[in-house]
Amino acid sequence: MRPDPGEDGDDTARERRAGARGAAGEQGSRAGRTLRLLLVSCGGLGLLPLAPGTWGTLGAAAMAAALLALWPGVASVWPETCAAFVLGASVLTVALTPAVERESGKDPQVIVSDEVAGYFATLVLVAQPGFAHLAAAFFVFRLFDIVKPWPGRALERLPGGWGVLLDDVMAGVYGALVLYGVDLVTR
Repeated sequence: MRPDPGEDGDDTARERRAGARGAAGEQGSRAGRTLRLLLVSCGGLGLLPLAPGTWGTLGAAAMAAALLALWPGVASVWPETCAAFVLGASVLTVALTPAVERESGKDPQVIVSDEVAGYFATLVLVAQPGFAHLAAAFFVFRLFDIVKPWPGRALERLPGGWGVLLDDVMAGVYGALVLYGVDLVTR
């Protein structure tokens, strides 16, 4: 006669199954952590040891350059394309930051998806984008991201992903206004 599952004879099998579930859960947890890090670090750029925000912005600039080089009609929908990147990077930042912060502390430097959102926010008002605009946006955005004019510093104090994101979006808004102003003056 076979012992009931609750009897002592089946404890070893039950422990093996529980251990297997735990190992699978741990492996799934590691895979989830890796995916989160890849997404918020712009494919790993935020993991680079020096100036991860600059590397993340450079990754965003490379994405914008690839769009211009590979999609001939992108100029006709440039503001919408930039807004889509801002929205996508913003959703990723707000959604994934709490988990990354639990693992790495408040506003860890590995998160650079906020730089992607801010960089594309800088470009959203550019009417006829060119590579010179992309380069100018890089420097203007980094300047405002580092200096953090009002209300950037205050936005940083918001909880979770919002604080990580909105100071960079604000830097992007300031950058967009500068690029727009330069475009108006140089036309």
